[in-house]
Amino acid sequence: MKIAVISKSNADGGGASRVAEDLARWLNNVPGIVAHLWVHCPGKRSAPHHRWLSINKWVYLIHRTCRLLSRYAGLPDFLTPELIFFRLAKKDDYDLYHFHDISETFSPLAMRWIARRAPAVWTFHDSSPFTGGCMSPMDCTAYQTGCRNCPQLNCLHLMTPVDFTGAMQSYKRKIARTGLITPVVPSRWMADQAMKSGMFSSPPIIIPNGIDTDLFRPYDKRRVRIQLGLPQDEFIVLIAANYLTNERKGGQYALDAINSCQRRVFILAVGNGGDSVTRRLPDRPAANTGFIGDLNKLSMYYAAADVFLFPSLVENCPLSILETMACGTPAVTFRSGGVPELVTHKETGWMVEPKDTAGLTEGLQFCYDHPETLAEWARAGQIRASGHDPRTIINHHLKLYQEVVSEKGKRR
Repeated sequence: MKIAVISKSNADGGGASRVAEDLARWLNNVPGIVAHLWVHCPGKRSAPHHRWLSINKWVYLIHRTCRLLSRYAGLPDFLTPELIFFRLAKKDDYDLYHFHDISETFSPLAMRWIARRAPAVWTFHDSSPFTGGCMSPMDCTAYQTGCRNCPQLNCLHLMTPVDFTGAMQSYKRKIARTGLITPVVPSRWMADQAMKSGMFSSPPIIIPNGIDTDLFRPYDKRRVRIQLGLPQDEFIVLIAANYLTNERKGGQYALDAINSCQRRVFILAVGNGGDSVTRRLPDRPAANTGFIGDLNKLSMYYAAADVFLFPSLVENCPLSILETMACGTPAVTFRSGGVPELVTHKETGWMVEPKDTAGLTEGLQFCYDHPETLAEWARAGQIRASGHDPRTIINHHLKLYQEVVSEKGKRR
């Protein structure tokens, strides 16, 4: 079977892109499977299974210009020419297409054209597949009855003052009604969100995100801290995200919780914008690593911490939670999105309601004061994370692919 995995970027592009990258890589380890990862924004690293939608700089510039014009017209990612380039390159000969995070990469028009000709699957990493374009409705419920008067027009991924969110959502509804594309979500929470949109007659298929459990694993904390130049005798609180300054990642709640903590804690900031975060904690010892693209090194930092502070306001099936759990580092987190499907309060971590800063502070202090309990949570978290290993995730996908291909064959 020959499979095209299509996403915005490779693993350098963030969590959703890394899920797509890992899937393509793991699929290529299965006998009889050939998988290519098609991306619009190549990262710093390349691999034999990578393919670029923009085959040269001129194509990239044309695509970028069309994308900007489409956004200016109030139809972000709709009026873009990637299908033409894809066809010209004669790259429509796959047995199955698996779309992931396609914002700024693949138009819904192009996706529908492909799905009419070949089996197609779409994994929803955010809410944009069933809204008028926003990544997360937050407190807005308009997506359930019909997007309009969007409060996020000038936010990612819309970034336009023109409100055609109703028209864009309407077209996505048409795609959903055709049944041409099989929807997949990584969490029950995202499945519930999708069903509330009214687009689907039955819930999307749930296949959780997977992690490389050989790579993300526990280390001897003393040795790994020496290797990374971190203090031996401090209680290390990890805060990590691709962009720590992203408002949805809850950075302000992390700062407030740490500042209110009555224990001496050392802050380890991993991700873009970490310097701006640590500067706002002048009374706390801290280390800022910046963004870490080397996953082996990232796993070492995850394992070096005592606890992971994760106050994100919107999450689907966060890789960082799974990876830190696999590394033996429990989370203190909000009960947001799909997080409760990974973390069990006082069994694998500490979880409080969103925006409950006092609850986060209490969790940090409890972890500091109860090292034996923290060690129990760490062991339980490792067991929980082991259920997201590559073999399990690939088996779920292969079963789905076979069903989708078989169903497409019956329709023909």
